[in-house]
Amino acid sequence: MTVAIGARRTDVWLLTGAEWFAAAGWARDDVEQPNRPQQSDAYVELRHGAVVLGALSVLTTGGAPPSPAQAQLLDDMAGQAALVLRTAGLTAQLRARLAVIARQRAELKSARRRMLTAADAEQRRFERELAEGPLAELDTIEAAICVLAEEPARLPELLPELLPEWRRQADAAISKLRDLARGVYPPVLRDSGLALALHARYRHSGAPVTVHAEEARLPADIELIAYLAGCDAVSAALRRGATDVEVTLGCTGRTLRLTVGDDGDPGWTCREDVQAAADCVVAAGGALRLEPAARAGLVGTVVEITLPVLAEGAPS
Repeated sequence: MTVAIGARRTDVWLLTGAEWFAAAGWARDDVEQPNRPQQSDAYVELRHGAVVLGALSVLTTGGAPPSPAQAQLLDDMAGQAALVLRTAGLTAQLRARLAVIARQRAELKSARRRMLTAADAEQRRFERELAEGPLAELDTIEAAICVLAEEPARLPELLPELLPEWRRQADAAISKLRDLARGVYPPVLRDSGLALALHARYRHSGAPVTVHAEEARLPADIELIAYLAGCDAVSAALRRGATDVEVTLGCTGRTLRLTVGDDGDPGWTCREDVQAAADCVVAAGGALRLEPAARAGLVGTVVEITLPVLAEGAPS
């Protein structure tokens, strides 16, 4: 085109934000490139609809404006160049999107594998606690009943002594069963929501945990994931010797944000302690970010959990 219109230099420019960048150019006799297309003798914007993608500029011989024929040629070339830029932009966006999808697919596949392993380990833990707790208490009662069944004549003598002990063991078994049930799905979470469940979990626990939470009901599955992930993050902080843990819960529009900040070891950024929680969060379309709190102007570690939701009554 430079030769066709008798120009000394032709440049193709890309517009990024408010900045112009020279993408390509051709010149006769090493003519210096202008800093912007507006500094050339003539230029045409490369547009897709109302969006300016770039520009095509020329430096003419003697600085004279292009003739009508040359201007028409410049317009025609600008139209073709705009189409090429638009196609290249769409191709780049598609490739970037496909790369994101591929990465998310790999992350979900790994998360599902870890979740299956964690679920198996959790089932074994539940069975062990059940066997060592309430079942052990009930086995003791059953053994005593079997002994008495072999000596029925001694029932009037032994029952006044054994009944209080059996009642104590039965109460202990019931209490342990309730504790196990609360660990699976706390009734307060089902009945009153995430905010009150977090308050109830730590209000009388003796742990140095402060909860700041907005009361808003969310979908049950999201509340459960957020509750378990938050509790895992708090437990990880306490295991690292934290003496001050703050849990903050808020829901803005379609995003639930739960942060757990502590004053524990600021160098700790190991994800293993919260990996199971992270997998559940990722599987629900959310994200779990863990970093030293010093980056946020604090001391310790911050775990930030975000989940895509729409709270009841929240603006969409």
